[in-house]
Amino acid sequence: MKKVLMLSLLFVFVLFGCSTDEDISISISQSALLTSKNTVKNGETISLTADIKGEANGKPMSFFVTYFCDQIEIGHSDDSSSNYRYDYTVQYLSVGTHTLSYKAEYKDGDSYSSSTASYPLIVTE
Repeated sequence: MKKVLMLSLLFVFVLFGCSTDEDISISISQSALLTSKNTVKNGETISLTADIKGEANGKPMSFFVTYFCDQIEIGHSDDSSSNYRYDYTVQYLSVGTHTLSYKAEYKDGDSYSSSTASYPLIVTE
């Protein structure tokens, strides 16, 4: 009986007394959308770059970046070494001004942060 009680107490101590959860401090210091050009024709390919920088507890964060044109998803990148670059071939867009945007998401355990930025795209033909 003593063994069972000791093992039970040990289990409770390990389960509740050794939590590794810590508060995560997230700060996004920069968030901008860059394009290789903003006036295009249908059929042209442009490069989109999510220029985003952030830290979680003083360490650089990695993001999952989703790109949109007129709020419709067009692609994504999770490669921070290429500055989250995505090459987009403009297709089937009407002549006029459209909006390119991105949403960058970071998730670590229960902590979550996101950032957005947008940029106008002018289609001439």
